[in-house]
Amino acid sequence: MPDHIFTPESKNDPLKSQKGQLRFVLEVAFNYAENGLHRNGYFVDLAAAHPTYLSNTFFLERHLGWRGVLIDANPRFAELLREGRKSQVFEYAVTSSNGDNVRFRIDNGELGGILGDQFDNNQAIRGEQLQAAEIINVKTRTLQSILDEASAPRLIDYLSLDIEGAEFEALKDFDFCKYQFKCMTIERPSLELDLLLDERGYIQVQHRLYDTFYIHKSEIAGSRLGNTSPQFLVTPSKDW
Repeated sequence: MPDHIFTPESKNDPLKSQKGQLRFVLEVAFNYAENGLHRNGYFVDLAAAHPTYLSNTFFLERHLGWRGVLIDANPRFAELLREGRKSQVFEYAVTSSNGDNVRFRIDNGELGGILGDQFDNNQAIRGEQLQAAEIINVKTRTLQSILDEASAPRLIDYLSLDIEGAEFEALKDFDFCKYQFKCMTIERPSLELDLLLDERGYIQVQHRLYDTFYIHKSEIAGSRLGNTSPQFLVTPSKDW
């Protein structure tokens, strides 16, 4: 499979996102070549982090009239998002349960997240860092409860998911019958998550190192895959 099926990004590209997610959404999932720029869509950005820097959704909101939900448990990012973005902001750690208290690391920027053996911020890999880390207690919410509160549409255009090893935890009990995503980009999905998404109709159409890009099978015909055939791959393990 080629490295990408969309236009490579330059350093000063206004569509620059973390790993090409934004160009994937506009050029591949919504077929810019045939339909032009997709406007007035709805996104879910988890975790949104900085409102503009390497954001997967800022351009969509600012220039194309999209709206959606911005979720980040780090209070510093949440404050910046409220100041710099128009979409609804939810300051929670997303897990499979509501109302729990979890320990959450906030001193390492976009790499922050829930502490635990199954997550990136764990003792085995980051134990030395965690001795001096800034850690707070935050409340948990399920993604479904947040979408319900936000009155999100049942058909959502784009899910951006990057929560430092908690991706499966966030989606394992999600009601995919109530809410469907046209496309999604996920950092380092586990094999469990890939199998779950396949069962729910999400097809892997692009792989960028630790990220996998999906389009729901109902949207494949309208997308622009070119000569690329979707391929199921297991994301390599992350060791930091």
